Amino acid sequence: MSCKHSTPPDALVGEAPSAAEALPLFSPRIGLGILPIVVYWSVGRVAETQVAVAAAVAMALLVFATNRHRGAIGLLALMAVVVVAGGGAVGIILDSDKAFLANDVVGDFLTVGVALGSVLYGRPLFGLMARELSPRLQHVLAERARVFVVLTLVWALANAATGSVRIVLLDQLSASEYVLWSRVVSVPLNAAVLALGFVLIARAAEEALRDPAAPPCVLVVPFNDPSTPRSATRSRGR
Repeated sequence: MSCKHSTPPDALVGEAPSAAEALPLFSPRIGLGILPIVVYWSVGRVAETQVAVAAAVAMALLVFATNRHRGAIGLLALMAVVVVAGGGAVGIILDSDKAFLANDVVGDFLTVGVALGSVLYGRPLFGLMARELSPRLQHVLAERARVFVVLTLVWALANAATGSVRIVLLDQLSASEYVLWSRVVSVPLNAAVLALGFVLIARAAEEALRDPAAPPCVLVVPFNDPSTPRSATRSRGR
């Protein structure tokens, strides 16, 4: 069986990437999202609520401005900074720590809605992010691959659980206690989802590359080449 592609003349045709090469590369910058709450807690130890909230919002804007992304990751980053800024405005107006901290809950359930909507629309959010983080993955797993649907649903469930727990913590604990214990809940759970995603995507990629029914070659194009049409690549789903 031969491979036939409508390709631009300067395209490079070669072997499919290995499963390891196709895995998403999770940037350490993902952890920068915790900086606003760290700033809030630190400034709140020596200043009034309104000052601490304003400092946290400023940090959120700084993190967003210095880590701009396009696509699904950019959309989530924009959504996060809008939620933090909105919570900050409410917190400053009401002079309330908890009004600001409620942005955590809003963000959790907003993510649930976006994740479920992406599955219904046929473009699971976890897959969009994974394929953006690792362009080679686009040549191995289809956008609608089953593993991406499963991981998106798991992520939505994790956010729903985190948001529900945070509602209780926000009601029962002081603001400073909430900052600590809400992260004790959310950080390990999010880390577990990322680790699960890494394992399942690796397994799905290996299965796709072993598929005897797959074409023996695949178009490999330079990363981030906007001139190459999406139809020039052939992805396999699992």
